[in-house]
Amino acid sequence: DEKQWFRLISSLPPALFEASNAAAQRANERGIDPNGIEMLVEQLEFHRSLSKMGSTLVSSHLAHITTDKDISSGSGAKFDAVSNYLRLLSEMTSHPSGVICGVQVNTWVGLLRDPSIVRTNILSPHLDRVLTSYMNHIVKIRWEDVWEQEHPLSALIEASWDDDEEYNEWLG
Repeated sequence: DEKQWFRLISSLPPALFEASNAAAQRANERGIDPNGIEMLVEQLEFHRSLSKMGSTLVSSHLAHITTDKDISSGSGAKFDAVSNYLRLLSEMTSHPSGVICGVQVNTWVGLLRDPSIVRTNILSPHLDRVLTSYMNHIVKIRWEDVWEQEHPLSALIEASWDDDEEYNEWLG
């Protein structure tokens, strides 16, 4: 189980980087800005699934991180692979969709609550990015702008919710 887990977290970041580049190339061929809101809305379900899976992959296997001496020592190939994976998760906290960011913030809170992980240096390189993303997401949004499609992320905010009832509840 540990070898499979390690193989998965080692191979996911480069595979996702490659997939992201391929998606950007296809978007350019279709005349869509690969960094635009239309692309984010188009890939939202993938990003949502990736966010949940990425969080589960870490939170369900904390023992692998805390019991492996190479990882907890803060050096070596295993540490680098786990750190690279955590970088991927920390980058997801800056996703414009609050739903995806929320999943990641919950993951990082869980990691920070584990005393055996906090005693290591594995989280330290990523905490600035996580906190900065969190602070950037804590902004007041004029909901009238979202409803009237004037907010630049209106389409993404609306697409982030599975159904209208849940969306309307969230709006208050």
